[in-house]
Amino acid sequence: MEISHRTQKETDIIQLRGELDMFNSPELGSFIRGRIDSGSKTVLVELEDVTYLDSSGLGVLISAATRMMKASGQFFLVRPSHQVRRLLELTRLTAFFRILNSRDEFLRAT
Repeated sequence: MEISHRTQKETDIIQLRGELDMFNSPELGSFIRGRIDSGSKTVLVELEDVTYLDSSGLGVLISAATRMMKASGQFFLVRPSHQVRRLLELTRLTAFFRILNSRDEFLRAT
C-alpha cells in the first residue's frame, strides 16, 4: 500500500493505493492518528485506487472515523473503488461512513 498526503484548505487529504490489509493497516492507523492528534479537523481518505480491503483495514477506517467524531472533526471516504464500495455495502457501513463521489463534492460543500 502507498500512502500519499497533502493539506488543502486546512483539510488533510490522504490518498491510498494498493491493498489495505492486516500487514499494512497499522501504518495507516498510525498515520491518521498522527494527523488527528496534531489537530486536524477534517480528513478525506481517497480510496479510488485501493484494490483490496480486509477486516483489519476496515477496522482502521472505523477507528479513525470514530476518533474524528470524538474530536468534533469530520472524516470522509472519497470515491471508494468498486471492491471497497461493495464491502462497505455488504457490511452496511455505508450508513456509518460519510462517503463522497469526489473530492470536489466536499470542496463545493465547504
